[in-house]
Amino acid sequence: MADGRQKNGGKRSGAGRKPSLSPLASVRLRDPDLQAKLAAVTRHEREVSHDPTISQERLIGMLIEEAHREMVAFQSTTTPMIDSPRNQFSVANRPAVATMAYQLVITIEEVTPRIWRRLVVTSDTTLAQLHTYLQIAFEWGDYHLHEFRLHGNECDEAMTLDQLGVRHGDLFDYIYDFSDYWLHAIAIEDCTPMNPRARYPRCTGGAQPGPEEDSGGAYAYSQKLARSRRAKAAAKKRTNNAGGTSTAKKKRSTSVRTFSQATVNRRLAAFCAGDPFYAGA
Repeated sequence: MADGRQKNGGKRSGAGRKPSLSPLASVRLRDPDLQAKLAAVTRHEREVSHDPTISQERLIGMLIEEAHREMVAFQSTTTPMIDSPRNQFSVANRPAVATMAYQLVITIEEVTPRIWRRLVVTSDTTLAQLHTYLQIAFEWGDYHLHEFRLHGNECDEAMTLDQLGVRHGDLFDYIYDFSDYWLHAIAIEDCTPMNPRARYPRCTGGAQPGPEEDSGGAYAYSQKLARSRRAKAAAKKRTNNAGGTSTAKKKRSTSVRTFSQATVNRRLAAFCAGDPFYAGA
């Protein structure tokens, strides 16, 4: 064959072979740093035990056995099984498991046309997590300070939505950038049992792209949008007056911002998966 591999009944040699159940047989240390560290630990173990015959494979086995013993000892003393009678006293102290899904409608106040998003999150979502979800949903850059307010009082961001005590029909506020003062009104549109097959958090609706950072606040941004609408209307009127025969080439905008529900959901999923570059997904 061109690639130097031999055929064996239409399959590569070794295809379909079961993987080894021996942990040592599957150890592959290709990282030079790990190889150096393992060699150093092996030398140290040989010096301490005065046994020059200790191999790296034997050392790995010893480390695995020691780690297993520590894990078993830890589980048997400090973390009994959840159904164990010794553990029943602490049920009330465990973090509550999310059972409800909150449907939130978030609107940036005093901006025309309305800029809004609909997010579905779990009841154990903390305000700190919700802050990131809002930053993703409205395409903010998280450059400025923020805070949540309920009934005019600042909220602790370690609190969950369930602990906050909000229910269907309740309202609370999210303020971003105390200079431009973007006020987001958050309404609890619905509270339903969680769907085990659904993905949380997720965006299910919205309209208009989010404002640019440092754009002056709601009034200045609304004025900018109004000027843009007037300019488009005037350009359309000129075209209609010319009979629609204008052959002038339109300038292609390279910075048109639009709202994309799919993009928001992709970024939310990337963030929840631990991707630090979710904002550019």
